Amino acid sequence: MRTTMALVCLLAFAAGAASAQDGALRMAWTWRSGDRSKLLEEASARLDKLVRRWPKEQQLREAPEKDADVQWMRQNRYATHLVVDSGLAQRPAGARRSVLLYLTRKLHRRSLGRYLPGLLDSCTTTEEYLEVLSCMAAVRDRTSLRALNGFLLRPPKQAKEQMLLIAIMGLGLSGDVEYLATINLVRQQFKAPAFQFEGAKAAWRCGDETALYEAARFLENAEVQFHDSVIAFLREAFCEESLELLADLAKRTENDELACAIIQTIIEATRYGEPLVEEEEKLAEPPPPDVGPEAQGADTLPEGQEPKNPSRAAAPSGLEKDVSELTVHERQELLEKVLAWWEAEGRALAEERRNMPQEA
Repeated sequence: MRTTMALVCLLAFAAGAASAQDGALRMAWTWRSGDRSKLLEEASARLDKLVRRWPKEQQLREAPEKDADVQWMRQNRYATHLVVDSGLAQRPAGARRSVLLYLTRKLHRRSLGRYLPGLLDSCTTTEEYLEVLSCMAAVRDRTSLRALNGFLLRPPKQAKEQMLLIAIMGLGLSGDVEYLATINLVRQQFKAPAFQFEGAKAAWRCGDETALYEAARFLENAEVQFHDSVIAFLREAFCEESLELLADLAKRTENDELACAIIQTIIEATRYGEPLVEEEEKLAEPPPPDVGPEAQGADTLPEGQEPKNPSRAAAPSGLEKDVSELTVHERQELLEKVLAWWEAEGRALAEERRNMPQEA
């Protein structure tokens, strides 16, 4: 009972930084049920346990999501939120700060962001800066985003490129055009290709359309080791321009592995051969597990039943299971077939999918 009372007092103190309404909700949650008080005590105890273990157990630091205490706290999110909130209000240091920042990233509660600028101001080492900046980039509440923007415009003397990169990535994930000028200003300083690529991604996400071409250029560089990341980004940013960029390189590159990866990405991005949901429902029951996808088409419909539009309900002919098994000539034929389908039908089908009502 003493533990509960102490924790309640601590929460009441922490609530001073929040609104009065927020503080009232905290107190109501704590006192309303004995079970809830026990959950709060349990969350506090597990937090203390994690703090003790954090410096000693490398496996915990490297893969905290596999830890039983962490899993319990992520499953009991409200109680964890309360103890993390009260802990952050105390300007923690050392292992306690590391654990609290990790849990804050996983909770995704934007209200916790109000404590992060103060923690950023107290940083003295690169490790501390990286922890707080990473947490801000994950939470992305308004307070954290403004702090990240301010950090980039007025970085401390000891700021490393990695710190600037994390801040830029956080602003990029916000998708807010307000931060585009800062992103474009700071990313010009990056020398490493991987950092330049991430800067271009952030700029595109905040509205810089030309950054798409900057990112795609890294596919032309045989020396970079992150072609997969560039392809994944162009898949995320799929549009007419990214399709054109990918198709052009797939036709020109002499790197077979890269060509296969690009063509496979184009197939997935255009959803070549994939029927609409309403058309899928017209198909027969799925085949047994030992029947391959090549058998799943119009032939699987019940006898006498035809799809409303066979060209859509069935996978277009030529869709291969594994692009890497094709010859160079066969790959190019498949690519041309996909692009022709996109012009004739795929683009309209994609628009139809976008306009379909989403399931609740």
